Amino acid sequence: MLNLYNKIFNTLITNFEESYANTVLGYALKIRKDSTIPHNTALKELTEFAKLLIGGGINLNIQDRKGCTALHHAAFEFAKLLYDINIIEKKESNVPPKTSLKELREFAKLLIEGGIDLNIQDENGSTALIHAASEFSNLLIDLYLQEQNGRTALHQAARKEFTEFAKLIIDGGIDLNIQDHNGYTAIHHAACEELTKLLIEGGIDLNIQDRNGSTALHHAAFKKLTEIAKLLIEGGINLNIQNWHGLTALHTATTGEQIVIVRMLIQRRCDLNALDKDGRSALHNATSNYGTNIVELLIQGNIGLNLQDKDGRSALHNATSNHKTNIVKLLIHSGIDLNLQDKDEKSALHHVTSNHKTALVEALINGGIDLNLQDKSGKSALHYVTANTKTEIAKLLIDHRIDPKLQDKNGWTALHAAIKEENTKLIKLLIADGRSLDLLDKNGKSALHQAVSTSKKELVKLLAISGINVNLQNKAGFTALHAATQERNTEAVKVLLKYDIDYSIQNMDGWTALHTGAWIGEVEIVKLIIDKSNHINVRAKNGDSALHHASWNGHTEIVNLLIYAHIDANLQDKLGRTAIYYGVKYEKEDIVYLLLDHGVKLNLQDQKGDTVLHIAAEKSIPNSKSTLVADFLKHNCDPSIRNFDGKKPIDVTGDETVKDLIKISIDWGNFPKKDDNEKEINSMGKSPQNDESEKEINRMGKFPQKDDNQQEINTMGKFLQKDDSEKEINGLGKFPHKVDNQKEIQKTGEISPKR
Repeated sequence: MLNLYNKIFNTLITNFEESYANTVLGYALKIRKDSTIPHNTALKELTEFAKLLIGGGINLNIQDRKGCTALHHAAFEFAKLLYDINIIEKKESNVPPKTSLKELREFAKLLIEGGIDLNIQDENGSTALIHAASEFSNLLIDLYLQEQNGRTALHQAARKEFTEFAKLIIDGGIDLNIQDHNGYTAIHHAACEELTKLLIEGGIDLNIQDRNGSTALHHAAFKKLTEIAKLLIEGGINLNIQNWHGLTALHTATTGEQIVIVRMLIQRRCDLNALDKDGRSALHNATSNYGTNIVELLIQGNIGLNLQDKDGRSALHNATSNHKTNIVKLLIHSGIDLNLQDKDEKSALHHVTSNHKTALVEALINGGIDLNLQDKSGKSALHYVTANTKTEIAKLLIDHRIDPKLQDKNGWTALHAAIKEENTKLIKLLIADGRSLDLLDKNGKSALHQAVSTSKKELVKLLAISGINVNLQNKAGFTALHAATQERNTEAVKVLLKYDIDYSIQNMDGWTALHTGAWIGEVEIVKLIIDKSNHINVRAKNGDSALHHASWNGHTEIVNLLIYAHIDANLQDKLGRTAIYYGVKYEKEDIVYLLLDHGVKLNLQDQKGDTVLHIAAEKSIPNSKSTLVADFLKHNCDPSIRNFDGKKPIDVTGDETVKDLIKISIDWGNFPKKDDNEKEINSMGKSPQNDESEKEINRMGKFPQKDDNQQEINTMGKFLQKDDSEKEINGLGKFPHKVDNQKEIQKTGEISPKR
């Protein structure tokens, strides 16, 4: 053991660097290098002190709480002592180094001969000799002990490039293949050629993999240790071992752009087409990261150009995505398949157009790529440039005859997409091309439909003057005029009305654009259409006119506009109902009075036989003082008409006041008489008088007197006496007065509603 110690001791002194001189052995090296430090005296004193202890029978192996023996402490404290002496006496010391080294050797010899257990470990797994060495090298002197991280002295020697020390350990018979906690052997740590040779010559297993599956060759390639890699390759390491990520040494070398290592691997015929766990070859790595040199080497080595990873990406996809123009040109020149598509069915052209790289697009076009390939969503490369306000790429594609009629899964052409992006420059290019103007998407929308949904009227104008069919209908039958109206886009409507638009076109429900405007209450748009159109009486499939729509939804101003434009206010829908019917039903009184003043027919019956009087009577609320029934009666609405259930208006009301009013009207016959010819109600809704003496109900809501003694209606509906002042019917049956200053139809066509 002493002979082994002396060998190790001498090796340490020979090889340790001055920067580690804070231990006993470190100071021994310091002494050897610096003859001015007189340590021999201190060494002699330490040796004598140790002799006394040993001679007294001290147990050298007693450990403190941290597991350290006296030798652990002595080694550390003596190092500190020597350091102090060095500081104090450095300038005046002239002791030859060999004297101090002899004394230090005597000290170590004394401890060993005293019988100390050199292999006792402290709580960190270190022996006393490890303490002596670890302060400057972290080396383990015991050949067979491992620290808590699993490293042996050989690992440490390899890490610190202590070749001579490693040689001693190897000669001592250490197991070269011991792995530390990371799975590293000494060869994984090796960074110098001489030590690597020692390990290879000693028979170390070169193919041992660490806990990540990497061999020493992976490490050498990653650390760019070209000479180490060469030794490993020449030593017969398996070139194609893959780590747990599927990477070979070639993958690692291409990622780090290690041209020399890549060349050596190719020359030794490594598997060029090995794929990692993501399906990527070394060519994928090279095209993603670096210049053309490694790509050229791989191509010369006959690597598979068209290999695709798990995402379907080829090396060309990688090169275009990473903007490697020179590599793209090299791959094209080498014959790569330009039309390979990834799992989303995107070609390299899709990738490069989305990145807006003109030079790359030119390279692919010149290489002969298919411009009309569509991805999984149906988009061509032209779709991908619609958001780019710079049109160089789009112009390149169009000039090289890409098909602008290609439609994605939604039926959108590039023109649809450009309008969505409001890309005016590209829209002009596509309009000038002219091939895709009238194409409809899956909902039947043209580019013009798309344009009216934007806020830019200039886009609508561009398309309207382009020769596009402005009357194209979508699947719901909507023209662009319908769509603009529905979008409440007044400016777009103004533009469309200047061109050859057909106002009478009806959608699937039979609606014209006027129906749409009347339904949603867009007054300005309705006015614009009325001013241009002669088709205001067009009826929808259910028979509705625009007036029905406006009445239903309470759009008074639009009703007024339609009346003023001479719409037929008596048109009946398929249920037999007129516009005033819906005004009554949905309690739009302003609209009802507008229509009354216009003179609509009140005695028309719907499919159930109801007149508007039936509806008004039915909706009357008891004690509400509603005057609507009275006003209908004043306008000669016939209270005797029965519906198809045989009911008159009086039969459907729960309001006693309404009943009394209807009874009075029936008793006095103030409604149109029916004869065999069934004369229709005149244009103002009035009926012929029965005789000269029978007067119609006047505009004040009063009934005609029968004689001078006629009693006025009492609170139960009887008549009040009528004198010269003509007393009105009491609160249970009052009618509104009509005064002399009743407002006439305003100049704008608006009719003031009467209540």
